[in-house]
Amino acid sequence: MTVVTLHRSLALTACFMLCVGFLGTSTTSARQWKATPQALAQEYSLIQDNRPGNELVIIMWLAPEMVDDPDMRDILSKSLVIGAIDAHIGTDGKFTFAALDTIPSKDADGNPLRELKGDDIPPAATGAVHTMDAVFRQALGPVGAGFHWFVFDGANVRSCTPGHGFSVQVSGETYTYDTPIPGCPKS
Repeated sequence: MTVVTLHRSLALTACFMLCVGFLGTSTTSARQWKATPQALAQEYSLIQDNRPGNELVIIMWLAPEMVDDPDMRDILSKSLVIGAIDAHIGTDGKFTFAALDTIPSKDADGNPLRELKGDDIPPAATGAVHTMDAVFRQALGPVGAGFHWFVFDGANVRSCTPGHGFSVQVSGETYTYDTPIPGCPKS
């Protein structure tokens, strides 16, 4: 599998999630009909918190089950890739974004997850982050540029194993992902 094919798979997944996420900002949402396991995982992986005062927090976990490609699944099972945005929407409709230099994260047992930076990030995960960043910037302009991407050591997080979820903290709120996530193979 080439890097270009892996990035194309991730880019298509990102575009789907963007559509689901931003179409879902209304107070109602549609249920999926005959949802695939990948679609169930994508829906679960996106958290949207519409807060008082025109604040919008979005957390996106690039879970392995979101993608069809086995090589990309392998990459995402070893490195926990999280995107986050803390946006404030002005009365004029313009977005401003809080700086997110880090997002404290813990495994299901409450142990801090090690954030990977620079040369500690595996090359394939670096490529995934660059792909997501480019897709979001091109598809959403300033909103996409407001997303921040983080990579953590994913050794203690297993998306399809009960009790191996994690939590992230953004703007004073703790958001959790429980496992197994929707879209995992039935045992």
